[in-house]
Amino acid sequence: MRYPVQIEEVDGSYVATINHPNGLFQGATEGATFAEASDAARVLLGAMIAEAMTAGDPVPSPSECEPGNAWIAISPMIAAKAGIHNEMLLSKKRKADIARSMGVDQKQVDRILNPKHRSTLEQLEGAAKALGKHLELKIA
Repeated sequence: MRYPVQIEEVDGSYVATINHPNGLFQGATEGATFAEASDAARVLLGAMIAEAMTAGDPVPSPSECEPGNAWIAISPMIAAKAGIHNEMLLSKKRKADIARSMGVDQKQVDRILNPKHRSTLEQLEGAAKALGKHLELKIA
């Protein structure tokens, strides 16, 4: 999953700005080089996604990338966790429902949904299956 970011040179450093059209994701960060600003934007985007998930808000889908903007890719694990989180909100299923369907303790589901916890692919697949969905990975 990739989100657009605007990176421009300002007074000898690079400023990365994230402006999602729905207004949920807005922020700016900077770096001494384009690469540093890009890396900082990736960290900022991850924090924005984690904040939305923690608040119980849906994680917005990426918007279109306007000409001159760059794409910032989030980790596949965070993308999967965000997708599971969003599907839980859409289906109105609770963590307890997912845990029961997976045959695990609710604490396990808490860890699966925690963006800072390193879940296994099998755990993420299990949560998706409990929601009647599946994970899709692709190399692009």
